[in-house]
Amino acid sequence: MGIRDELEAELKFGAERCKVGRFLDTLDPKDAEEIQAALVSKNYPLEAVRRVMIKRGFDGGITICHRHAKKDCCCVD
Repeated sequence: MGIRDELEAELKFGAERCKVGRFLDTLDPKDAEEIQAALVSKNYPLEAVRRVMIKRGFDGGITICHRHAKKDCCCVD
């Protein structure tokens, strides 16, 4: 895939889901649901949730996790 293809894919799919949302889409639905619940829960520090996500292939930073958890990203209606 060339740069142009990647840019076009980002225009199509990047605006619909943030990096956290796209990561959750790659998981088993039950796992994605649990991580989503943990992101918005006050029971777990967000950095702990992010570390679990990183173990499963997430490569995003804490800022996008904060934005997703606060529903301040493009993938939240």
